[in-house]
Amino acid sequence: MPARLALAISLLVPVAVSAEPPKEKLYLDPINVTVPDIRGDKSVKYDYDIVYVRAKRAGDKVHKRFYTDFSQPVTMEPGADLIVLHPDGKEELLVPGGDGAITDPMVSFDGEWVYYTLIHNLKNHNQWSPPRQGADIYKIHVKSRKIVRLTNQKYSPNTGAADWSKDYRTPQPGKSYLESGVFNMGPCPLPGGRIAFTSNRDGFRPAKGYPAIALQLFLMDDRNTDLGDDEDPVNLEKIGHLNISGALHPVALADGRIMFSTLESQGARSDILWGIWTIHPDGTNWNPLVSAFDPGGAPNGFHFQTQLSDGSIVVEEYYNQNNSGFGAYIKLLSPWMLDTIRSTPTAYPAFGPAHMNDPRHQPWRFGRFDNGKPKWYRMPFMPTGSVSLTPFAMGLEGPADRSVRRDKESPAVGKFTHPAGAPDNHLLTVYSPGPVNHQYTFLPQLDGGIYLLKNGAVVEEPAQLRLIKNDPNYNECWPRALVPYQRIYGIPEPKALPRLANDGKRSKHLPEGTPFGLVGTASFYKRESYPNGAVPRGSVTATYAGGNDPWKGLDAFTSHGNGTPLNWHNQGADAGL
Repeated sequence: MPARLALAISLLVPVAVSAEPPKEKLYLDPINVTVPDIRGDKSVKYDYDIVYVRAKRAGDKVHKRFYTDFSQPVTMEPGADLIVLHPDGKEELLVPGGDGAITDPMVSFDGEWVYYTLIHNLKNHNQWSPPRQGADIYKIHVKSRKIVRLTNQKYSPNTGAADWSKDYRTPQPGKSYLESGVFNMGPCPLPGGRIAFTSNRDGFRPAKGYPAIALQLFLMDDRNTDLGDDEDPVNLEKIGHLNISGALHPVALADGRIMFSTLESQGARSDILWGIWTIHPDGTNWNPLVSAFDPGGAPNGFHFQTQLSDGSIVVEEYYNQNNSGFGAYIKLLSPWMLDTIRSTPTAYPAFGPAHMNDPRHQPWRFGRFDNGKPKWYRMPFMPTGSVSLTPFAMGLEGPADRSVRRDKESPAVGKFTHPAGAPDNHLLTVYSPGPVNHQYTFLPQLDGGIYLLKNGAVVEEPAQLRLIKNDPNYNECWPRALVPYQRIYGIPEPKALPRLANDGKRSKHLPEGTPFGLVGTASFYKRESYPNGAVPRGSVTATYAGGNDPWKGLDAFTSHGNGTPLNWHNQGADAGL
Protein backbone atom coordinates (compact mmCIF):
# COMPACT_ATOMS: atom_id res chain seq x y z
CA MET A 1 0.00 0.00 0.00
CA PRO A 2 1.45 3.41 -0.91
CA ALA A 3 2.62 5.37 2.11
CA ARG A 4 0.43 8.34 1.17
CA LEU A 5 -2.68 6.15 1.04
CA ALA A 6 -1.80 4.34 4.26
CA LEU A 7 -1.47 7.67 6.02
CA ALA A 8 -4.79 8.88 4.64
CA ILE A 9 -6.55 5.75 5.86
CA SER A 10 -4.89 5.89 9.27
CA LEU A 11 -6.11 9.45 9.74
CA LEU A 12 -9.71 8.31 9.25
CA VAL A 13 -9.67 5.26 11.57
CA PRO A 14 -11.14 5.92 15.03
CA VAL A 15 -8.56 6.09 17.82
CA ALA A 16 -8.88 5.96 21.58
CA VAL A 17 -9.52 9.29 23.25
CA SER A 18 -7.71 10.14 26.46
CA ALA A 19 -9.68 11.12 29.56
CA GLU A 20 -8.13 14.58 29.42
CA PRO A 21 -9.12 16.29 26.14
CA PRO A 22 -6.14 17.78 24.33
CA LYS A 23 -5.68 21.48 24.82
CA GLU A 24 -6.90 23.42 21.80
CA LYS A 25 -4.08 24.78 19.69
CA LEU A 26 -3.87 28.55 19.59
CA TYR A 27 -2.66 30.47 16.55
CA LEU A 28 -0.83 33.34 18.17
CA ASP A 29 2.08 34.17 15.86
CA PRO A 30 1.99 36.94 13.26
CA ILE A 31 1.13 35.73 9.76
CA ASN A 32 3.73 36.51 7.10
CA VAL A 33 1.96 38.16 4.16
CA THR A 34 5.08 38.78 2.05
CA VAL A 35 4.88 36.41 -0.91
CA PRO A 36 8.21 35.53 -2.61
CA ASP A 37 8.52 35.56 -6.40
CA ILE A 38 8.26 32.17 -8.09
CA ARG A 39 11.42 32.79 -10.09
CA GLY A 40 13.48 32.55 -6.93
CA ASP A 41 12.17 29.10 -6.02
CA LYS A 42 14.32 26.48 -7.76
CA SER A 43 12.06 23.67 -6.53
CA VAL A 44 9.27 24.82 -8.88
CA LYS A 45 9.62 24.13 -12.61
CA TYR A 46 7.87 27.15 -14.06
CA ASP A 47 8.59 26.93 -17.79
CA TYR A 48 5.10 27.17 -19.35
CA ASP A 49 2.82 29.91 -20.61
CA ILE A 50 -0.26 30.89 -18.64
CA VAL A 51 -3.44 32.14 -20.24
CA TYR A 52 -5.51 34.43 -18.05
CA VAL A 53 -8.11 37.21 -18.05
CA ARG A 54 -6.85 40.71 -17.34
CA ALA A 55 -9.62 42.86 -15.85
CA LYS A 56 -9.33 46.49 -14.92
CA ARG A 57 -8.85 47.84 -11.40
CA ALA A 58 -10.12 51.11 -9.91
CA GLY A 59 -7.34 51.59 -7.38
CA ASP A 60 -7.17 50.95 -3.65
CA LYS A 61 -10.21 53.02 -2.64
CA VAL A 62 -12.93 52.39 -5.26
CA HIS A 63 -14.92 49.19 -5.48
CA LYS A 64 -16.25 47.85 -8.79
CA ARG A 65 -17.29 44.35 -9.83
CA PHE A 66 -14.34 43.06 -11.83
CA TYR A 67 -15.10 39.44 -10.87
CA THR A 68 -18.25 37.36 -11.35
CA ASP A 69 -19.59 35.17 -8.57
CA PHE A 70 -22.64 32.95 -8.13
CA SER A 71 -24.84 35.95 -7.33
CA GLN A 72 -24.04 37.61 -10.66
CA PRO A 73 -22.47 35.01 -12.94
CA VAL A 74 -23.02 36.82 -16.25
CA THR A 75 -22.14 40.46 -15.52
CA MET A 76 -19.00 42.33 -14.55
CA GLU A 77 -17.22 45.54 -15.49
CA PRO A 78 -16.47 45.77 -19.23
CA GLY A 79 -12.99 45.62 -20.72
CA ALA A 80 -11.56 42.31 -19.47
CA ASP A 81 -9.06 40.91 -22.03
CA LEU A 82 -7.67 37.43 -22.73
CA ILE A 83 -3.89 37.44 -22.22
CA VAL A 84 -1.07 34.93 -22.57
CA LEU A 85 1.73 35.34 -20.02
CA HIS A 86 5.19 33.92 -20.74
CA PRO A 87 7.56 32.62 -18.03
CA ASP A 88 9.92 35.56 -18.62
CA GLY A 89 7.13 37.97 -17.62
CA LYS A 90 6.30 39.18 -21.12
CA GLU A 91 2.73 38.91 -22.28
CA GLU A 92 0.58 39.19 -25.39
CA LEU A 93 -3.02 40.20 -25.97
CA LEU A 94 -5.03 37.31 -27.43
CA VAL A 95 -8.59 38.70 -27.45
CA PRO A 96 -9.72 42.20 -26.36
CA GLY A 97 -12.85 42.46 -24.25
CA GLY A 98 -13.89 45.82 -25.72
CA ASP A 99 -17.29 46.96 -24.44
CA GLY A 100 -17.85 43.42 -23.19
CA ALA A 101 -15.58 41.11 -21.21
CA ILE A 102 -13.74 37.80 -21.55
CA THR A 103 -14.28 35.16 -18.88
CA ASP A 104 -14.19 31.37 -18.28
CA PRO A 105 -11.04 30.35 -20.25
CA MET A 106 -10.25 26.64 -20.61
CA VAL A 107 -7.30 25.00 -22.41
CA SER A 108 -7.82 22.22 -24.97
CA PHE A 109 -6.39 18.77 -24.25
CA ASP A 110 -3.57 19.28 -26.77
CA GLY A 111 -2.68 22.65 -25.23
CA GLU A 112 -3.06 24.52 -28.53
CA TRP A 113 -6.50 26.11 -28.21
CA VAL A 114 -8.16 28.21 -25.53
CA TYR A 115 -11.94 28.13 -25.13
CA TYR A 116 -13.48 31.26 -23.61
CA THR A 117 -16.68 33.22 -23.14
CA LEU A 118 -17.22 36.72 -24.52
CA ILE A 119 -19.98 38.69 -22.80
CA HIS A 120 -20.90 40.95 -25.70
CA ASN A 121 -21.81 44.31 -24.17
CA LEU A 122 -21.58 45.26 -20.52
CA LYS A 123 -21.88 49.03 -20.71
CA ASN A 124 -24.65 50.28 -18.39
CA HIS A 125 -25.57 46.78 -17.25
CA ASN A 126 -25.54 45.16 -13.82
CA GLN A 127 -26.55 41.89 -12.19
CA TRP A 128 -30.27 42.72 -12.38
CA SER A 129 -30.20 43.93 -15.99
CA PRO A 130 -28.04 41.53 -18.03
CA PRO A 131 -27.31 42.67 -21.60
CA ARG A 132 -29.67 41.71 -24.41
CA GLN A 133 -26.62 40.88 -26.52
CA GLY A 134 -25.91 37.93 -24.23
CA ALA A 135 -22.67 35.95 -24.27
CA ASP A 136 -21.13 33.37 -26.60
CA ILE A 137 -18.42 30.74 -26.50
CA TYR A 138 -15.39 30.95 -28.78
CA LYS A 139 -12.04 29.27 -29.09
CA ILE A 140 -8.72 30.68 -30.26
CA HIS A 141 -5.74 28.81 -31.68
CA VAL A 142 -2.94 30.42 -29.72
CA LYS A 143 -0.20 30.15 -32.38
CA SER A 144 -2.21 31.15 -35.47
CA ARG A 145 -4.72 33.40 -33.62
CA LYS A 146 -7.57 31.77 -35.53
CA ILE A 147 -10.88 32.37 -33.69
CA VAL A 148 -13.94 30.12 -34.03
CA ARG A 149 -17.41 30.99 -32.76
CA LEU A 150 -19.05 27.93 -31.17
CA THR A 151 -22.46 29.26 -30.05
CA ASN A 152 -24.98 31.91 -31.04
CA GLN A 153 -27.95 33.87 -29.70
CA LYS A 154 -30.62 31.37 -30.71
CA TYR A 155 -33.20 30.61 -28.04
CA SER A 156 -34.87 27.18 -27.84
CA PRO A 157 -37.58 27.36 -25.16
CA ASN A 158 -40.44 24.93 -24.71
CA THR A 159 -42.80 26.05 -27.48
CA GLY A 160 -45.81 24.84 -25.53
CA ALA A 161 -44.97 26.86 -22.43
CA ALA A 162 -46.23 30.20 -23.83
CA ASP A 163 -47.62 31.97 -26.86
CA TRP A 164 -44.22 33.16 -28.04
CA SER A 165 -43.25 36.05 -30.28
CA LYS A 166 -41.70 35.14 -33.63
CA ASP A 167 -38.11 34.81 -32.41
CA TYR A 168 -38.83 34.52 -28.67
CA ARG A 169 -37.13 37.90 -28.14
CA THR A 170 -38.94 40.61 -30.12
CA PRO A 171 -41.90 42.19 -28.27
CA GLN A 172 -45.25 41.60 -30.01
CA PRO A 173 -48.74 42.49 -28.72
CA GLY A 174 -50.20 39.62 -26.72
CA LYS A 175 -47.10 37.49 -27.14
CA SER A 176 -44.54 36.28 -24.60
CA TYR A 177 -40.89 37.08 -25.14
CA LEU A 178 -37.55 36.81 -23.34
CA GLU A 179 -35.91 40.09 -22.37
CA SER A 180 -32.31 39.02 -21.87
CA GLY A 181 -29.85 37.60 -24.35
CA VAL A 182 -28.70 34.02 -24.50
CA PHE A 183 -25.79 33.46 -22.13
CA ASN A 184 -23.55 30.59 -23.23
CA MET A 185 -20.90 30.28 -20.54
CA GLY A 186 -18.28 28.04 -18.97
CA PRO A 187 -16.92 25.96 -21.89
CA CYS A 188 -15.21 22.71 -20.88
CA PRO A 189 -13.67 20.25 -23.37
CA LEU A 190 -14.63 16.60 -23.02
CA PRO A 191 -13.27 13.38 -24.55
CA GLY A 192 -14.42 12.55 -28.06
CA GLY A 193 -14.54 16.12 -29.33
CA ARG A 194 -17.42 17.21 -27.12
CA ILE A 195 -17.82 20.41 -25.08
CA ALA A 196 -19.80 20.89 -21.88
CA PHE A 197 -21.14 24.38 -21.20
CA THR A 198 -23.90 26.22 -19.38
CA SER A 199 -26.65 28.21 -21.07
CA ASN A 200 -30.06 29.77 -20.59
CA ARG A 201 -30.99 29.00 -24.20
CA ASP A 202 -34.06 27.02 -23.05
CA GLY A 203 -35.42 30.13 -21.36
CA PHE A 204 -35.83 28.83 -17.81
CA ARG A 205 -36.38 31.44 -15.14
CA PRO A 206 -34.50 31.19 -11.82
CA ALA A 207 -36.57 29.57 -9.07
CA LYS A 208 -36.38 32.71 -6.95
CA GLY A 209 -35.03 35.33 -9.31
CA TYR A 210 -31.55 35.21 -7.82
CA PRO A 211 -29.32 35.23 -9.80
CA ALA A 212 -31.10 36.90 -12.69
CA ILE A 213 -30.21 34.15 -15.19
CA ALA A 214 -30.77 30.40 -14.80
CA LEU A 215 -27.99 28.51 -16.59
CA GLN A 216 -28.31 24.79 -17.32
CA LEU A 217 -25.80 22.14 -18.40
CA PHE A 218 -25.53 21.36 -22.12
CA LEU A 219 -23.21 19.37 -24.39
CA MET A 220 -22.30 19.99 -28.03
CA ASP A 221 -19.72 18.92 -30.59
CA ASP A 222 -16.55 20.93 -31.01
CA ARG A 223 -15.97 22.48 -34.45
CA ASN A 224 -13.39 24.42 -36.43
CA THR A 225 -15.77 26.69 -38.38
CA ASP A 226 -18.03 29.45 -37.10
CA LEU A 227 -21.55 28.53 -36.07
CA GLY A 228 -24.11 30.42 -38.14
CA ASP A 229 -26.63 32.78 -36.53
CA ASP A 230 -29.53 30.42 -37.21
CA GLU A 231 -27.79 27.10 -36.67
CA ASP A 232 -27.94 24.78 -33.69
CA PRO A 233 -24.63 23.36 -32.47
CA VAL A 234 -24.07 19.84 -33.79
CA ASN A 235 -25.37 17.14 -31.43
CA LEU A 236 -26.64 19.71 -28.95
CA GLU A 237 -27.96 17.99 -25.84
CA LYS A 238 -29.19 19.26 -22.49
CA ILE A 239 -28.00 17.05 -19.64
CA GLY A 240 -28.84 19.42 -16.77
CA HIS A 241 -32.57 18.81 -16.64
CA LEU A 242 -32.48 19.22 -12.87
CA ASN A 243 -30.58 22.52 -13.04
CA ILE A 244 -33.81 24.45 -12.69
CA SER A 245 -32.17 27.12 -10.52
CA GLY A 246 -28.72 27.28 -12.08
CA ALA A 247 -25.41 25.57 -12.83
CA LEU A 248 -21.93 27.06 -13.21
CA HIS A 249 -18.48 26.16 -14.53
CA PRO A 250 -18.34 22.48 -15.50
CA VAL A 251 -14.92 20.87 -15.05
CA ALA A 252 -13.95 17.47 -16.51
CA LEU A 253 -12.50 15.11 -13.92
CA ALA A 254 -9.84 12.61 -14.97
CA ASP A 255 -12.23 9.70 -14.34
CA GLY A 256 -14.64 11.08 -16.95
CA ARG A 257 -17.24 12.70 -14.72
CA ILE A 258 -18.19 16.37 -14.99
CA MET A 259 -17.91 18.42 -11.81
CA PHE A 260 -20.02 21.58 -11.57
CA SER A 261 -21.51 24.06 -9.13
CA THR A 262 -25.28 23.93 -8.71
CA LEU A 263 -27.87 26.13 -7.01
CA GLU A 264 -30.11 24.13 -4.70
CA SER A 265 -32.78 26.68 -3.81
CA GLN A 266 -36.02 24.90 -4.50
CA GLY A 267 -38.98 25.06 -2.14
CA ALA A 268 -38.56 27.02 1.08
CA ARG A 269 -34.79 26.78 1.14
CA SER A 270 -32.43 29.75 1.11
CA ASP A 271 -31.84 31.60 -2.15
CA ILE A 272 -28.05 31.11 -2.17
CA LEU A 273 -27.29 27.48 -1.34
CA TRP A 274 -24.75 26.36 -3.96
CA GLY A 275 -23.10 22.94 -3.84
CA ILE A 276 -20.68 20.92 -5.98
CA TRP A 277 -22.03 17.90 -7.85
CA THR A 278 -20.82 15.47 -10.49
CA ILE A 279 -22.64 14.02 -13.48
CA HIS A 280 -21.74 11.68 -16.32
CA PRO A 281 -21.60 13.24 -19.80
CA ASP A 282 -24.72 11.31 -20.79
CA GLY A 283 -26.70 13.02 -18.01
CA THR A 284 -26.79 10.05 -15.63
CA ASN A 285 -25.25 9.44 -12.21
CA TRP A 286 -25.91 12.71 -10.40
CA ASN A 287 -23.96 12.71 -7.14
CA PRO A 288 -22.84 15.34 -4.64
CA LEU A 289 -19.22 16.16 -3.87
CA VAL A 290 -19.96 18.96 -1.40
CA SER A 291 -23.64 19.41 -0.66
CA ALA A 292 -25.23 22.80 -0.13
CA PHE A 293 -25.82 22.38 3.60
CA ASP A 294 -24.18 25.51 4.98
CA PRO A 295 -26.06 26.16 8.25
CA GLY A 296 -26.14 29.97 8.21
CA GLY A 297 -29.20 32.19 7.98
CA ALA A 298 -27.53 33.81 4.96
CA PRO A 299 -25.58 30.76 3.76
CA ASN A 300 -22.24 30.52 2.04
CA GLY A 301 -21.87 28.62 -1.21
CA PHE A 302 -19.41 26.25 -2.87
CA HIS A 303 -18.27 27.41 -6.29
CA PHE A 304 -15.07 27.43 -8.40
CA GLN A 305 -13.46 24.00 -8.45
CA THR A 306 -10.54 22.12 -10.03
CA GLN A 307 -8.58 18.88 -9.85
CA LEU A 308 -4.88 18.45 -9.02
CA SER A 309 -2.42 16.08 -10.67
CA ASP A 310 -2.83 13.50 -7.88
CA GLY A 311 -6.60 13.48 -8.34
CA SER A 312 -7.40 15.60 -5.30
CA ILE A 313 -10.21 18.10 -5.79
CA VAL A 314 -10.04 21.73 -4.68
CA VAL A 315 -13.29 23.61 -4.02
CA GLU A 316 -13.82 27.20 -2.91
CA GLU A 317 -16.31 28.32 -0.27
CA TYR A 318 -17.36 31.96 -0.07
CA TYR A 319 -20.20 34.28 0.75
CA ASN A 320 -21.75 35.98 -2.26
CA GLN A 321 -21.83 39.65 -3.22
CA ASN A 322 -19.64 41.31 -0.59
CA ASN A 323 -16.50 39.27 -1.33
CA SER A 324 -16.46 39.36 -5.15
CA GLY A 325 -16.23 35.59 -5.34
CA PHE A 326 -13.19 35.36 -3.02
CA GLY A 327 -13.00 32.96 -0.11
CA ALA A 328 -11.06 29.92 1.10
CA TYR A 329 -10.17 26.52 -0.39
CA ILE A 330 -11.22 23.05 0.73
CA LYS A 331 -9.28 20.00 -0.47
CA LEU A 332 -11.15 16.74 -1.06
CA LEU A 333 -9.70 13.25 -1.40
CA SER A 334 -9.13 12.01 -4.93
CA PRO A 335 -11.86 9.65 -6.17
CA TRP A 336 -9.50 6.65 -6.27
CA MET A 337 -8.29 7.29 -2.72
CA LEU A 338 -11.85 7.68 -1.45
CA ASP A 339 -12.89 4.45 -3.18
CA THR A 340 -9.95 2.62 -1.59
CA ILE A 341 -10.80 3.94 1.87
CA ARG A 342 -14.45 2.96 1.43
CA SER A 343 -13.39 -0.60 0.53
CA THR A 344 -11.46 -1.07 3.79
CA PRO A 345 -13.04 -2.90 6.76
CA THR A 346 -13.93 0.46 8.33
CA ALA A 347 -16.20 1.12 5.30
CA TYR A 348 -16.20 4.88 5.52
CA PRO A 349 -18.86 6.62 3.42
CA ALA A 350 -18.15 9.59 1.18
CA PHE A 351 -19.68 11.93 3.76
CA GLY A 352 -19.84 12.33 7.49
CA PRO A 353 -23.12 12.17 9.41
CA ALA A 354 -25.91 14.74 9.54
CA HIS A 355 -25.03 15.85 13.05
CA MET A 356 -22.60 18.74 12.67
CA ASN A 357 -20.81 18.17 15.98
CA ASP A 358 -20.31 14.46 15.48
CA PRO A 359 -16.63 13.68 16.25
CA ARG A 360 -16.30 11.91 12.91
CA HIS A 361 -16.45 15.32 11.25
CA GLN A 362 -13.07 16.96 10.79
CA PRO A 363 -13.91 20.68 10.86
CA TRP A 364 -12.35 23.19 8.53
CA ARG A 365 -10.47 26.21 9.86
CA PHE A 366 -11.24 29.64 8.42
CA GLY A 367 -8.76 31.90 10.21
CA ARG A 368 -8.50 32.80 13.88
CA PHE A 369 -10.00 35.08 16.49
CA ASP A 370 -8.04 37.89 18.09
CA ASN A 371 -7.32 35.65 21.08
CA GLY A 372 -5.68 33.13 18.76
CA LYS A 373 -8.47 30.56 18.93
CA PRO A 374 -9.27 28.94 15.58
CA LYS A 375 -12.46 29.71 13.68
CA TRP A 376 -13.82 26.21 13.12
CA TYR A 377 -16.49 25.46 10.52
CA ARG A 378 -18.87 22.50 10.53
CA MET A 379 -21.92 21.54 8.52
CA PRO A 380 -24.00 18.39 7.99
CA PHE A 381 -22.52 15.68 5.75
CA MET A 382 -18.98 17.05 5.43
CA PRO A 383 -16.92 15.18 2.78
CA THR A 384 -14.81 12.37 4.21
CA GLY A 385 -11.14 13.26 4.54
CA SER A 386 -11.59 16.89 3.47
CA VAL A 387 -9.27 19.53 4.88
CA SER A 388 -8.92 23.29 4.81
CA LEU A 389 -6.25 23.99 2.18
CA THR A 390 -5.89 27.67 3.12
CA PRO A 391 -6.72 27.71 6.86
CA PHE A 392 -5.64 31.31 7.40
CA ALA A 393 -8.22 32.58 4.89
CA MET A 394 -11.86 33.47 5.59
CA GLY A 395 -14.34 31.35 3.66
CA LEU A 396 -17.37 33.06 5.19
CA GLU A 397 -18.79 36.58 5.18
CA GLY A 398 -16.55 39.35 6.47
CA PRO A 399 -13.10 40.82 5.87
CA ALA A 400 -9.98 38.70 6.05
CA ASP A 401 -8.22 38.48 9.41
CA ARG A 402 -5.39 40.83 10.30
CA SER A 403 -1.91 39.40 10.07
CA VAL A 404 -1.08 40.54 13.60
CA ARG A 405 -3.65 39.82 16.26
CA ARG A 406 -5.38 42.86 17.76
CA ASP A 407 -3.49 45.18 15.40
CA LYS A 408 -6.02 46.79 13.06
CA GLU A 409 -3.21 48.57 11.20
CA SER A 410 -1.48 45.34 10.20
CA PRO A 411 -2.14 44.02 6.68
CA ALA A 412 -5.08 41.65 6.26
CA VAL A 413 -4.17 38.13 5.11
CA GLY A 414 -6.30 38.04 1.93
CA LYS A 415 -8.53 35.50 0.14
CA PHE A 416 -8.58 33.19 -2.89
CA THR A 417 -10.55 32.42 -6.05
CA HIS A 418 -10.26 30.75 -9.50
CA PRO A 419 -8.24 27.58 -8.68
CA ALA A 420 -6.70 25.61 -11.56
CA GLY A 421 -4.63 22.42 -11.60
CA ALA A 422 -1.07 22.93 -12.88
CA PRO A 423 1.90 20.67 -13.66
CA ASP A 424 3.60 18.74 -10.85
CA ASN A 425 0.54 18.82 -8.58
CA HIS A 426 0.80 22.59 -8.14
CA LEU A 427 -2.25 24.83 -8.03
CA LEU A 428 -2.57 28.06 -9.97
CA THR A 429 -4.82 30.50 -8.17
CA VAL A 430 -5.94 34.07 -7.93
CA TYR A 431 -5.09 35.53 -4.54
CA SER A 432 -5.72 39.05 -3.30
CA PRO A 433 -4.01 40.47 -0.24
CA GLY A 434 -5.99 42.75 2.04
CA PRO A 435 -9.51 42.52 3.54
CA VAL A 436 -11.23 41.50 0.24
CA ASN A 437 -14.67 42.58 1.40
CA HIS A 438 -16.62 45.63 0.24
CA GLN A 439 -19.72 45.54 2.43
CA TYR A 440 -18.25 48.46 4.33
CA THR A 441 -15.12 50.52 3.75
CA PHE A 442 -12.40 47.91 4.16
CA LEU A 443 -9.29 49.19 2.40
CA PRO A 444 -7.38 48.55 0.29
CA GLN A 445 -9.83 47.21 -2.28
CA LEU A 446 -9.08 43.78 -3.66
CA ASP A 447 -6.12 43.37 -6.00
CA GLY A 448 -6.24 39.93 -7.58
CA GLY A 449 -3.01 38.46 -8.89
CA ILE A 450 -1.72 35.10 -10.17
CA TYR A 451 -0.02 32.91 -7.59
CA LEU A 452 1.09 29.29 -7.23
CA LEU A 453 0.26 27.02 -4.30
CA LYS A 454 3.03 24.41 -4.18
CA ASN A 455 2.47 20.65 -4.34
CA GLY A 456 -1.21 20.91 -3.47
CA ALA A 457 -0.13 21.21 0.17
CA VAL A 458 -1.84 23.13 2.96
CA VAL A 459 -0.55 26.71 3.25
CA GLU A 460 -0.59 28.33 6.68
CA GLU A 461 0.27 31.84 5.50
CA PRO A 462 0.60 33.80 2.23
CA ALA A 463 4.40 33.60 2.43
CA GLN A 464 4.12 29.92 1.47
CA LEU A 465 2.60 30.90 -1.90
CA ARG A 466 4.68 31.93 -4.89
CA LEU A 467 3.96 35.13 -6.80
CA ILE A 468 3.71 34.87 -10.59
CA LYS A 469 2.11 38.21 -11.50
CA ASN A 470 0.20 40.92 -9.68
CA ASP A 471 -0.01 44.25 -11.48
CA PRO A 472 -1.65 46.81 -9.14
CA ASN A 473 -3.25 48.47 -12.18
CA TYR A 474 -5.22 45.34 -13.06
CA ASN A 475 -7.06 42.38 -11.56
CA GLU A 476 -5.65 39.16 -12.94
CA CYS A 477 -8.30 36.40 -13.21
CA TRP A 478 -8.75 32.81 -14.37
CA PRO A 479 -5.11 31.60 -14.73
CA ARG A 480 -4.72 28.40 -16.75
CA ALA A 481 -1.49 26.55 -17.57
CA LEU A 482 -1.18 26.54 -21.37
CA VAL A 483 0.07 22.96 -21.55
CA PRO A 484 -1.34 19.64 -22.80
CA TYR A 485 -3.61 17.76 -20.41
CA GLN A 486 -0.97 15.00 -20.33
CA ARG A 487 1.54 17.22 -18.55
CA ILE A 488 -0.82 17.88 -15.64
CA TYR A 489 -2.68 14.57 -15.29
CA GLY A 490 -0.43 12.01 -17.00
CA ILE A 491 -3.08 10.96 -19.55
CA PRO A 492 -3.95 12.51 -22.93
CA GLU A 493 -7.53 13.33 -21.89
CA PRO A 494 -10.12 12.29 -19.29
CA LYS A 495 -11.59 8.81 -19.42
CA ALA A 496 -14.42 8.40 -21.93
CA LEU A 497 -17.39 6.99 -20.02
CA PRO A 498 -19.80 4.71 -21.90
CA ARG A 499 -23.19 6.17 -22.65
CA LEU A 500 -26.13 4.57 -20.88
CA ALA A 501 -28.67 3.88 -23.60
CA ASN A 502 -32.10 2.34 -23.33
CA ASP A 503 -31.97 -0.56 -25.76
CA GLY A 504 -35.50 -1.67 -24.96
CA LYS A 505 -34.43 -4.85 -23.16
CA ARG A 506 -34.86 -3.61 -19.58
CA SER A 507 -38.66 -3.44 -19.62
CA LYS A 508 -41.49 -3.89 -22.09
CA HIS A 509 -42.89 -0.64 -20.70
CA LEU A 510 -39.80 1.23 -21.92
CA PRO A 511 -39.38 0.74 -25.68
CA GLU A 512 -35.96 1.41 -27.18
CA GLY A 513 -35.00 5.06 -26.94
CA THR A 514 -37.57 5.98 -24.28
CA PRO A 515 -35.99 8.35 -21.74
CA PHE A 516 -36.35 7.28 -18.14
CA GLY A 517 -34.78 7.80 -14.76
CA LEU A 518 -35.31 7.26 -11.06
CA VAL A 519 -35.06 10.23 -8.75
CA GLY A 520 -35.79 9.99 -5.05
CA THR A 521 -34.62 8.62 -1.75
CA ALA A 522 -32.96 5.26 -1.32
CA SER A 523 -34.79 4.50 1.91
CA PHE A 524 -37.47 6.07 4.09
CA TYR A 525 -36.32 3.89 6.96
CA LYS A 526 -32.54 3.96 6.93
CA ARG A 527 -31.90 7.66 6.66
CA GLU A 528 -30.35 10.74 8.25
CA SER A 529 -32.90 13.27 7.10
CA TYR A 530 -33.57 14.60 10.59
CA PRO A 531 -32.15 18.17 10.65
CA ASN A 532 -28.76 18.04 12.39
CA GLY A 533 -29.92 14.71 13.76
CA ALA A 534 -27.98 11.77 15.15
CA VAL A 535 -28.45 8.01 14.72
CA PRO A 536 -28.74 6.35 18.15
CA ARG A 537 -26.60 3.29 18.76
CA GLY A 538 -28.38 0.22 17.42
CA SER A 539 -30.64 2.25 15.13
CA VAL A 540 -30.47 3.18 11.47
CA THR A 541 -32.69 6.26 11.51
CA ALA A 542 -31.62 9.69 12.72
CA THR A 543 -33.54 11.51 15.43
CA TYR A 544 -33.13 14.57 17.63
CA ALA A 545 -29.52 14.85 18.82
CA GLY A 546 -30.48 16.47 22.12
CA GLY A 547 -30.31 19.95 23.59
CA ASN A 548 -32.68 22.66 24.76
CA ASP A 549 -34.66 23.25 21.58
CA PRO A 550 -38.41 22.96 22.40
CA TRP A 551 -39.10 22.22 18.74
CA LYS A 552 -36.38 19.55 18.66
CA GLY A 553 -35.14 20.87 15.33
CA LEU A 554 -38.54 20.53 13.64
CA ASP A 555 -39.93 24.03 14.10
CA ALA A 556 -42.27 25.40 11.47
CA PHE A 557 -41.70 28.19 8.95
CA THR A 558 -40.09 31.19 10.54
CA SER A 559 -38.21 34.33 9.61
CA HIS A 560 -34.56 35.25 9.87
CA GLY A 561 -35.37 37.39 12.90
CA ASN A 562 -36.90 34.46 14.79
CA GLY A 563 -33.97 32.19 14.05
CA THR A 564 -33.84 30.25 10.82
CA PRO A 565 -34.56 26.50 11.21
CA LEU A 566 -32.25 24.06 9.48
CA ASN A 567 -35.07 21.84 8.27
CA TRP A 568 -36.73 24.49 6.10
CA HIS A 569 -33.91 26.88 5.28
CA ASN A 570 -30.70 24.85 5.01
CA GLN A 571 -30.61 21.07 5.25
CA GLY A 572 -34.21 20.37 4.32
CA ALA A 573 -35.86 17.15 5.49
CA ASP A 574 -38.36 16.25 8.20
CA ALA A 575 -40.93 18.69 9.53
CA GLY A 576 -42.66 17.49 12.65
CA LEU A 577 -42.78 13.87 11.52
